Amino acid sequence: MGEFNLPHILVVDDDPIQLEFYTAVLESDYDVIAAASLNEAIEILNTNTLVEALICDLHLGAGSNGKDLLAWISEHRPGLISRSMIISGNPTVDTGEHSVSVVMKPVALDDLLGRVSLLLKPPAKQTIKAR
Repeated sequence: MGEFNLPHILVVDDDPIQLEFYTAVLESDYDVIAAASLNEAIEILNTNTLVEALICDLHLGAGSNGKDLLAWISEHRPGLISRSMIISGNPTVDTGEHSVSVVMKPVALDDLLGRVSLLLKPPAKQTIKAR
């Protein structure tokens, strides 16, 4: 685990090599929490562990996928949906009713770091000027 003030990111991938890669890329800037399955990710999220962003592979093995995790999050931790990202090798990705960022494999390091940074940015405040 990283430093106290680093943003906490949950990374979910059933491929141990990919999970290790994402952790290695992100751990200098983020406190990375790794999960190797849908169930492990849900267990982590059920503990109310601080998770400020989510990166999840689309295919998680055992018949589960990132879309299943998004559905669970929308019900149990809805504030995390807008800070979630799916990684996929598929040219088209169905994320169901959830509009989330999608990063294509092979993942470029700069793209991954840039997208995670965007996930953690506070939403822009909209101001409406009265005439």
